[in-house]
Amino acid sequence: MIPGEVPNDKVLILEDTDHTGRADKVTVFADHLMIPTGLEIAPETSFEVETKGGDEKSSPRKAKYFCSACYVGEGTKLWLLTDTDGDGHADKREVVLRGFGTGDNHQNINSFRWSPGGDLMFSQGLHARARIETPYGIVPLDAAGFWRFRPLEQRIDAFYGGHAEPQNPWDSRGRTGARC
Repeated sequence: MIPGEVPNDKVLILEDTDHTGRADKVTVFADHLMIPTGLEIAPETSFEVETKGGDEKSSPRKAKYFCSACYVGEGTKLWLLTDTDGDGHADKREVVLRGFGTGDNHQNINSFRWSPGGDLMFSQGLHARARIETPYGIVPLDAAGFWRFRPLEQRIDAFYGGHAEPQNPWDSRGRTGARC
């Protein structure tokens, strides 16, 4: 990028609306990102809103909405991007954590995956030096390692910190163990 240029990397939703096995619809979920390196879909949440009818005699109605969201690693930040109105676009952006290392953008936080216990696990590369700001204090990680983020508690833990590149600690069957 050149100075003054606005970043415009995107998170896309690819849909197969005609069930042919190929995506035929593309929706930009989020844009104006700069080199997002990790992504994981957040658990779906729902909420109810009470609405009034068209006139004073109408009784209130409850409408149920579902939020779609994803966690995105971008540079020093972990974002939670949320679609609050169901249109397929993230209309709420929240920095969940900040302070991840960016010594080499190829080694920024990456490889996001949910653990069987509901923790968001992800890796960082060898040349990243992180100092994560949390409600519980600063959490450091000074080399390759992986992170465990507990969204409900807003707590993050660092593991490993060695000189090899760790992979996700959970495989597709929920088995544990870091593979270096």
